[in-house]
Parts: sequence; structure tokens; C-alpha cells
Amino acid sequence: MVKPILLILIGILIAGCNLVTEPPTPTPGTQTMSCEEIVSAAIESTDAACSSLGTNQACYGNTLLEVEPQGEAALEFNSPGDTADLLSVRRLSASAINQTSGVWGVAVVRAQANIPNTVAGQNVTFLLFGETALDGITPEMNTVVLSTGGIGEVGCADAPPSALLMQSPDGVPVTINFNGAEITLGSTLYLTAVQNGEMTIGVVEGSATVTASGTSRTVTTGTQVRIPLGTDDGLHVIAPPSEPEPFSLNLVGRALLTVLETTPATPSAPQTAAPTATSIPPTRQAIPTQAGCVLRSDWTATYIVQQGDTLSTIARLYNVTVAQIQQANCLADPNNIIVGLPLRVPFVRPANTVGPTLTPTSTPTPPPTFTPTTPPKFTDTPRPIPLPTDTPEQLSLTG
Repeated sequence: MVKPILLILIGILIAGCNLVTEPPTPTPGTQTMSCEEIVSAAIESTDAACSSLGTNQACYGNTLLEVEPQGEAALEFNSPGDTADLLSVRRLSASAINQTSGVWGVAVVRAQANIPNTVAGQNVTFLLFGETALDGITPEMNTVVLSTGGIGEVGCADAPPSALLMQSPDGVPVTINFNGAEITLGSTLYLTAVQNGEMTIGVVEGSATVTASGTSRTVTTGTQVRIPLGTDDGLHVIAPPSEPEPFSLNLVGRALLTVLETTPATPSAPQTAAPTATSIPPTRQAIPTQAGCVLRSDWTATYIVQQGDTLSTIARLYNVTVAQIQQANCLADPNNIIVGLPLRVPFVRPANTVGPTLTPTSTPTPPPTFTPTTPPKFTDTPRPIPLPTDTPEQLSLTG
């Protein structure tokens, strides 16, 4: 009788170690996994299943997920590693953590968004986990509706709250519209959106500009803004974003970030030289802003900071002062800007222009050119100068 029991125990241990691609399905009489074990297994499964995901694709990371196709598109999206083209997907939703069944839905989406085609291989990565859904999915991701678990969401203390992590490539600014709020980012963001509650946008690293109801806020690392949600579906913004407030980075586990940082495997030439001083830094920096400052509302155009830019050169491009552009963007330090940072400016500059825009003026006519002549030579006896007389006729005939 001892041997069968020993074999059963060995089988359970082996099953517990095989968690990379499929979470275990508890059976009667077996011990349920802890929340920490479920989360760890789900992240490992997602990292392995979605490591080679391409642009404009969705990946099934960990069970359970549901997908709604666009029109009559046929999708095979049922188990870890399955992928779907974003042109075929309308809605993607993940399930909340369930300790009894040992599931926690995780999905990865990579989209081109508004990144130019000239920037090869770059995309925005979205990581859905827990009770999270994305509706209105397209390769552009310009009218997406996000929803996450409710205020009273039941979960585990060791599991991150249901949310969406989003990361843009280094040095490439991206603008996406979530629930009616425009977000321009060069960073990693943590988003939640509770129906008839509020949407929170926290910055894990980098910075972002959030605009809603005509008001913009600059959000930096370790801060977040809140935006009330309502309307018919309870998921669209109905008021401006709040002032930035502290955001707890503890909400985001380091393990989740490893999934974001995994990029598709693409061949590359071996590196033969160290990066030069002009290379874009691999990590983004936080940009200090003025406390209580409000972005200038009448400057609706955007300029994206390029390599080598300074606030002085940007100000000259738009015929404004450094102080004006600093105040319009609530920048605490005019000498501290980074590549990819969106700045508010007074107007949109035409493409392929260099230097400030000047008002054309008429071409001045050059003065006439005179040819110098040889002055007359005087003799020793100067010519007498006639003096005027009282006779008009004599006056008119005077040399």
C-alpha cells in the first residue's frame, strides 16, 4: 500500500513543477495553489508563450481569456501561445484570479499605434492581467475603451489588482486615446478604469501628457492622475484629469515588467563599438514640473523633442521666449528635457522647415552706383565769383 501512495505524491510534485505553459487544474483531494504561485506561473507562461509576438498581434498568455472577432473573422485563440491579427480582433478580455481553479487571465498586445512606418520594428506593448478588457482594438489603437475590475474586486493579497500596463519604445512618442482621454507617452504606464468610477493613469517610468475635457496634465514617474468616468456605458471621461498625485510603484510587480520588456526575436548585426554620447539613453528620466501649474490651453499644437534639441532652440522655432515655452509646459527646469517629450507650442510648423518662421519682406533696391570723376584743377588765379546786383535780369544771367 505504500508504493501507490508514494507514486501519487511524486506525480503531484511533478505536476506542480510543470507550470510554464499551462496552469494546473485542481482535482478533488489536491491542495490549491497560493495566489503567489498562480501569478508566478501565469507570468512565466506568458513570457514563454508570447516572446516572439509580432507587431499588430495579440497573444494568449495565460488562461482564461475571451476574444470577440471583427465581423465574421475566424479566430483560433484558445490556449497559451495562440496569436491573432489585430485586424481580426474587436474585443479582448481576461479573467480575474481564481484561487480555487488556479487561473489568472493574461494577454499581450503589440500595436503600431501612430509610430511612423520608417521606425522599423517599433511598437507599443499592452499587458492585460486580471479582470481587464480592451474594446475597439485596431492596429492604430486610437479609440480604445478600457475596463478593469470593480472597486470591490475580490482577489488575493499577493496578486496585483486588475489593470493594463502599456509601454512605448524608447525615444518614440506615441499618442493613444483611452476612454476619450488623449495620452501622449514616452514611458511605461499603469491604467485602471472602473465603470461609473474613475480611470487612473500612473507613470511607472518616464513621463506622459494626459488631456481630457480641454485640460492637460503632465505626469511623471511615481505620480498619477484620476479622471471621472460616466456617460451611457459608464466608461468615458466626463471631467478633466486631477492634479498629479503620488502613485505607488508597489502595485506593479517587477515580474510583470519583464513581460513588457521582452521584444520579438529579430536578427541584428553584432555590436562592434560602444554607444556614442549621442545615443538615446536606454532608460528614460523623470521631468520635474511646477507644482500647481496648468498647461497653457491656447497652445494646442505639439512639438516632440528631438535628439540635440534645447528649450532655447525650440523657442526660436516658434518665435517665443524660453520663459514662455517653459511656463506653457509647466517645466520646472528649462535645461532638463528628454528626447520624445511632447511640448505644447503655439502653432503647427509646416513639414521640412528649418529655423524660425519669418514674415517675408520686399527686396530693397540697391542705391545707384556713381563713377568718380577727376576734379578740375585750379589755376593760380581763381575764377572771380559774380556778386548779385539789384537788377533781376542780371541775377538770372549770373553763372
